[in-house]
This record gives sequence, structure tokens and C-alpha cells, in this order.
Amino acid sequence: MKIATEFLMRQFFVHTKIFLAKKLIDYWFLVLKISFWHLWLYRFILAVYPIKWALQQTDNFSQTDWEMVQIRKINEIVNFAKEHTSYYATFFKNVGEGNHRVEFKNIPITTRGKIKELPLAQILTGSISPRRPLLNSTSGSTGEPLSFYQDVLELAIRTVAFYEELRFNSASKGPIAIVGLSTHYYLQKIGKQFLGSQIEKEKSRKQVFYPWVFEVKPKILVTTPALLRRLAHFAKEDRVSLKFEHILYRGEYIDLKEIMNLSKYFKSKIFSSYGTRECSMIAFQCKHSSNHLVPWLNYVEIISNNGESLPCNSEGNMVVTYFFNRVMPFIRYDIGDRGIIHSEPCPCGRKTKTITFTGRAGGSIETPSGKSVMLLAISSAIAKNFHDTIARFQLEQTAPDKLIFRFIPSARYTPAADKQLTQTLQSLLYNEIHCEFDRVPVILPNSEGKTPIFIKSF
Repeated sequence: MKIATEFLMRQFFVHTKIFLAKKLIDYWFLVLKISFWHLWLYRFILAVYPIKWALQQTDNFSQTDWEMVQIRKINEIVNFAKEHTSYYATFFKNVGEGNHRVEFKNIPITTRGKIKELPLAQILTGSISPRRPLLNSTSGSTGEPLSFYQDVLELAIRTVAFYEELRFNSASKGPIAIVGLSTHYYLQKIGKQFLGSQIEKEKSRKQVFYPWVFEVKPKILVTTPALLRRLAHFAKEDRVSLKFEHILYRGEYIDLKEIMNLSKYFKSKIFSSYGTRECSMIAFQCKHSSNHLVPWLNYVEIISNNGESLPCNSEGNMVVTYFFNRVMPFIRYDIGDRGIIHSEPCPCGRKTKTITFTGRAGGSIETPSGKSVMLLAISSAIAKNFHDTIARFQLEQTAPDKLIFRFIPSARYTPAADKQLTQTLQSLLYNEIHCEFDRVPVILPNSEGKTPIFIKSF
């Protein structure tokens, strides 16, 4: 009897904690009209115990729990956008003539191109404190950069999301070193931030970065793959030993072999997350290297090329609804990537669905005659035909009819490969764009700390 009573009490406390956590997550946002001082109080409260505690309880959420959270969040952001933005108010007015309910899947999908075409007044919230909008821009890694407005309150939300990333991988608490990612404003108060240029310059590297690392001994390094490679390169060159318990990288793909080499060199566990500037974190990586969706932040759909919703285990375009930008809502926003949401559970035990990212969808090069060449087609051709001769590459279109193919040749590369490479590129580009080769020892990251596959410089 005593054992049964103790079991029932434990179950009661578990379910009570889950109930309280759901309520905290459900109502985790304040009203639109918020004063400056309330804003700072909100950011303080949000960044500490209540929400962090609630998110810890989500490891015990069922799929039904998450579905309930997402339904509430979707309804909340859609109703908000309908009331406060001209674009969505007009849409719902036009389709709601007969007072029939508009299904979520019938809300139009937006893209970077669509947003650029719309007047700002149509997509920005009408009445809002002037302290709330924060101008930002995407990194341009898709080849189609976008300027947009964040909500200042998002910075606290993204801070909490960052700590959740660390918790997913049992990353220990302690000092954090951040290299690059200078436009990720919320990181600036989390750890010590260094610019990519400080790593590139020998003087600042030896007089500023290394001394700080040796004195503070940060346990966690947050950076981009391009800057992580540069840091490993310079540490070897400078004969300096750098060690971190965990390395979190963002922004680009690293293959398993390179992860193993970098992990061995830094004596670190290396993990990643996936997100966009516009929609915050989309997936956290767990200890089993599965990418878990973040259902308290956003809702992710997989959509076919003709706009139809696809079931789990199908590959398609990723469309995201972000719950927390009240300045410039992103609803059913095509982020320009492709992916597959999986139905099978993850061995880590969490009930959130996992996703595999299969590549860029939107990046393309336009030829003088107006034809569009997908970057995915070029990268696939290079991977298939030159995987053992080209270590890394980058495309730079300097004019409508001129393209620089910048690449790092591997040890197996021979001049004879030039002809095959020329034929491959010319065929893909419909013989409309002249290609120049630029063999380099290294492809340097840009000011964002990233190495975009495509640059349009005219």
C-alpha cells in the first residue's frame, strides 16, 4: 500500500509540473502595448527561472502536449497579425466574406522575394512602441539577402533558446567564448565575444584572444564552421593548444569526418543547431545527433513545390511560422531550405519530432537570357564528379555573364581536371556565363564569420 501511494504521489507531482510548465509556455508573452520599464522587467524575468524551469519539464511532454501548445501559439500569432498588420488584415477580410473559418494551410506562403515586394507599412505592426523594432538582416548565404525587423523582446527569448541548446547536450555551465556571430545581439551578454578579424590578425590573436582563453579557461566555444577551421589552422601555426569541453557551431554544414578531426584537435564534444535570423532556432541537436524541432518557438511544415502540405518522411520545402515576432510577423514563411520531418521517435526519449536538412532550395544563378540555375544542382554536380579533387568551393557572379569559380584544390587535383570542370559548369549554365577559375589555399569567411556558397557582387 505504501509503495502504491508513493508511486501515485510521484505521478501526481510529475503531471502537476507538466501542467504548470504548459501554462507558463502557453502564456509566455506580454501584451502589445508595453512601456519601456516593463520591457526591461519582462526581459529580466524571462531570462531567469520560470521559463527555464518550464522548459526543463518539457522533456516529459507527450506529443499531444506539444500539439496543444502549438495550436494555441499558432492561433495567437495569426489572430495578432490579423488585427495589427495591414497585409494579413486584408487577406482575412477578402477570404472571410461568408464568415467561414480560414484554415491555417490556406494562409498564403511568404518568401524573401514576396516580402521585398510588399511595402513595409503592410507587414509591420501598426501601433507599437518605437523601442520595439530592431533592424536586422539575413547573412545572404542563400544568395538572396533580406532586411527585416526583429522584436526587441525576442532577444530574451533567443537567450533562453541558447541555454536550451546547451541543456540538450548536457553542456556544463561556465565561461563561454564566442567567435564571430557579431550580429547575433543576444549572445553579447552571454559570453566574451571576439570578431573574426581578431582571429585573423596575429597581433590581436596573440595579445588578446589567447591570453583571455588561458586565463578564463572557457568551457564552451560558440562559432561558425568557417571560423572554427581558421581557429584550428592558426592554433597549429602558432603552436598553441586550445581545449574546450563543448563547441557549438552555427551557420554551415560540417561533414562527419571533419567533425571528428576538429573534435580530436580541440578535445571537445562538437554539436550544432539549426536556425535562421528571421525565425530563431528551428532545431536543437541532442546527444544522439538528432535535430529536434523546437515547438515552443515555431511551427515547421514541409511543403511541396506546388504548395501542398506533405506528410512525415517526405522531402520538401521548409515553411516556418515563428511565434514571437510581434513587430514583423513571419507566418508560413519559406526559409529557402529543404528538409524531411521524421515520424520515428528519437532514442533520447524526447517526444519532439526530428528533422533532417537536405539542402538549400531557393539559391539560384540567373543567366543573361533569364534562365535560373539552382545552386543545389551545381553543388550536387561538384560533389558527384569532383569530390576527391576539390576540397571546398565558392561561386561569385561578378556580372550577368561572368562567374568566378573559387576553389581549394585537393592533393589529387591535376590540370587535366580543368577541362572536365569547365565542361560541367558551362553545361549547367547553358553556355551563357563565362567561368573563371580562382585556385586558392583558403576561402576566408566574411564579416559574419560565414563562408557563403554564392556571392552576387554586381
